[in-house]
Amino acid sequence: MRESGRRGALVGVASLAGWRGMPGNGAYCASKAGLIAYLQSLRAELRPTALRVHTISPGYLRTPLTAGNRFAMPGLLEADEAARRLLAGVAAGTEHIVLPRRIGWLSHALDLLPARLHDRILLGQPRKPRAGEPGATDIPGLKK
Repeated sequence: MRESGRRGALVGVASLAGWRGMPGNGAYCASKAGLIAYLQSLRAELRPTALRVHTISPGYLRTPLTAGNRFAMPGLLEADEAARRLLAGVAAGTEHIVLPRRIGWLSHALDLLPARLHDRILLGQPRKPRAGEPGATDIPGLKK
């Protein structure tokens, strides 16, 4: 894309979970944090070109993987609504798109807390059961 000199957009879907580690979700948070950092690097590298890099940080989306969650999912969005917002953000040139925005503000507010208090609040929250645990959501295509 860069060599052609044409305009284009690279869109990476990360997660609000990549902003800070959450108990019981270490691997997921780490992979999303890594993706966010990678997209930030690409954005800086490609800024002088006609290519734009967009990072998407969704909160909870209603999907088969969240259907089994037994905990509150504030700001839960339907997938089609999230897709509309994502596409609108890309079309507007927004570099970091947070879905829904109010959950992004909540995440930022939590980040302002001292680590001890932040961890105490999150440790008291229920976590998604892991594969093999009662109530775990089957992951399509993953062999048991």
